[in-house]
Amino acid sequence: MKLLAISILILGLLSSSALAVAESPVPFSSYEQAAGTSSSAPAMRDARNDPATAPQTTHSSQMTSGGKVITGVGIVLVGIGAALMGVGASVNSNQIAGSQIKSVGLGAGAGFAGIGVVMIIVGVHKRKAK
Repeated sequence: MKLLAISILILGLLSSSALAVAESPVPFSSYEQAAGTSSSAPAMRDARNDPATAPQTTHSSQMTSGGKVITGVGIVLVGIGAALMGVGASVNSNQIAGSQIKSVGLGAGAGFAGIGVVMIIVGVHKRKAK
């Protein structure tokens, strides 16, 4: 019964927030016009569309060979981690040494996958200088 009540509350929260996200935001100036007031501060430029404030990209889109190797090793480590976690999850705890195999498989799998993700992130950011 508690699970049903919690799931209904979460569903209501998600559905109400989804409706709020679906609507476009109302600019502050429209509130000022509706109230008949005006701002005393000067208008600010939109930094997203201003080329003077746009960040300059200095890195190339080509990865170095070291970055490619690190990314490849990271992908392999994520695969090994997923396999170890699958083995750890599929082992029955009632078997002889089942609980140890299960905990080692899940822990080592999570470790391998975590290191793999870090290596992928580092490898993708290795770029050739112009």
